[in-house]
Order: sequence, then structure tokens, then C-alpha cells
Amino acid sequence: MERIKKALERAREQRTTLQPDSPLKTMRNAVAPQLEPVQSDPASADATQTFTETQAAPEPVSLTPDTQAEQAAKVLQSDDTQTLQEPKSSQSAKQESAGENRIEADNTKPADKLPNRPVLHRKSAMPSEIEYSQTRRVEISADRLESNRIVAGIKDHPQSDLFRVLRTKVLHRMRVDKINSLAVTSPTKGAGKSMIAANLAVSLAMEANQTVMLVDLDLRRPAISRYFGFNAQQGVSDYLLEGTDLPELLIQPGIDRLIILPAGNPVPQSSELLSTPRMTHLVEDVTNRYATRIVVFDLPPLLHLDDALIFLPQVKSSLLVVEEGVNTPAEIEQSLMLLEKSNMLGTVYNKARHTRNQPY
Repeated sequence: MERIKKALERAREQRTTLQPDSPLKTMRNAVAPQLEPVQSDPASADATQTFTETQAAPEPVSLTPDTQAEQAAKVLQSDDTQTLQEPKSSQSAKQESAGENRIEADNTKPADKLPNRPVLHRKSAMPSEIEYSQTRRVEISADRLESNRIVAGIKDHPQSDLFRVLRTKVLHRMRVDKINSLAVTSPTKGAGKSMIAANLAVSLAMEANQTVMLVDLDLRRPAISRYFGFNAQQGVSDYLLEGTDLPELLIQPGIDRLIILPAGNPVPQSSELLSTPRMTHLVEDVTNRYATRIVVFDLPPLLHLDDALIFLPQVKSSLLVVEEGVNTPAEIEQSLMLLEKSNMLGTVYNKARHTRNQPY
């Protein structure tokens, strides 16, 4: 009986006491310090708390030498799992913290955009004041414009109201059709299409709702620069033939919200240039760059050359200028047939000798 009692006492001591250098105690001491940094991180406190509850080390139990080795292996496996998962949580928390610091430090960026995320390019809204950083500015006096019959910007001129009426009718049609490009042409030369295009562009620019670009595509006989009184040494022909960048060719004539792209030096074989891919790229660029821009193209006459016929499919609408007493009914009818598929907005009767419109 005494031997049995002694054996029970030794077994009881073995169940309640752990060896100081046992593998289980060593692994517990190794695991505990690794979990402290994760628990102190506020960004991942909830996730760490859940992790520690599910992966907590077991309480001391009765272990035999075999069960001690088995339990130590389990603790080692648990330690490996914690060691692999801990840097991931810490790294994500650091990234979030760094991202918040970057957003707070840069107050010039919108709050809904992450600093490292690429911002798509967007079409700009109409600014209150426009600054032309690259466009060459040419100051033209009002007297010079009036002498060249560019009168749409002169408030008290008796003919400026006629171009305001034309502007209103054109804008109404363009806004209904949701288009922003217009080609101005005529049956024959000398009808005054370039003068109408220039005055219409000035009148459109006087409205604060949009900007206007006037493009001279009469490459054989350029006239827009002459009407505005400046010498255009470069223009569309240089863009197509020499590869000149577009900003180097633009002219700001001193009229708010108006930009002019001149034709440049005359080109004999202009129809071939108007059908090139580079010309197509130019049209797409100037018509799609800004949502509030209206582009007016001054084209050659319809019945003299094929330039207008080649280019018309690239614009959304057209306007026909007819000269009184010069263009015959046959020429007008033929021109209307050619413009049938070009969304013609209307006809301007130019150089009329008798008019009922008097200053109001």
C-alpha cells in the first residue's frame, strides 16, 4: 500500500508541476512578445483581437513526455502561422497610415482621389478668365477690324445685330443637335464666306457660355488672317507638311474666348492634305479637347474645288453663303444637293442691296 501511495504522490506532483526548461514553456515565452506589437496597433485592433482569441495557447494540463512533445509541435505550428500573418497586418496598417498622412499633407488634391491613383484626364469647364500661356497674342484695333468688315464685336455698329441674330439661330440648332463644329462655304468664290465665318466666330465668342476656334481651311487662298489684320507665317499647312506642333500655330486676336488657327502659306495641292490621317487627327483634337468649344471651319467654295467635299464628312454641320446677283439658281441648287448629307443649318444671303433690317 505504501508503494501505491508513493506512486500516486509522484503522479500528482508530475501533473501539477511543469519543468522550468520544458519545450512548452519555452515556446510560450517566444510567442508572447511577438503578439504585443500587433495588439498595440489601432488600425488592426479588431482583427488582432479575434486572432488572439482563436489562436491562444492552451492552459497547462497534465502532460506525459510524449504528449509534451506533441503539444510543443502544435505550438510551433501556431507560432509559424502567427509569424507569417503578423507582417501582413502590420504592413497594411502602415500603408493605410502612410496614405492618410499623404492625403492630409497635400491639401490641393480632391479628397475623393487617392494621391497615387492616376487621374483621368477630364474636359475643362468654362473659366471666368482665360489665360493663354502658349498662344501668341496679337492686338488688333477696333478701327482696323471695322475697316476689314469684322463688325460683330462692335456694339453700336448697325450691322452687328444681324450677326447676333445669325448667332442665335446657329446656336439653337447646334445645341438641339448637340454638335460643336460648323463648316462655312459658298457655291463660288467672292461670295464673302470668309467674312461671314469671321464675324460669326466673333459673335459666338461674345457669349460667355463657350469658347470659339476659327480654322482657315481655304489652303489655296487663305483669307482669315487678312480680315483680322495680322501676318500668319505659319498655319495648318505647316502642321500637315512640317509636323509643327499645334500650340505654336494658334493666334489670340485680342478678343476674349476666340482663338484663330490660320491656314499658313498657300498650298497648291490642298485636297490631298485635307484627306490625310494627320488632318483627321487635327479635327478630332480641336473639336474634342474642350466641352465648351465651338469650332468654325472656313472652307473653299463647293463648285470650284473638291476640298470642301473631301472635308465635309469630318464636321457635324454646314452653312451656305450665297451672293446676291452673282450665284445663279442652278449653282445654288447644285450646292444644296452637295450639302444634303452635311446637316446644313441654313443659308446666308450676302451682299444684299436692299434690306428691311434697320437699326432698332
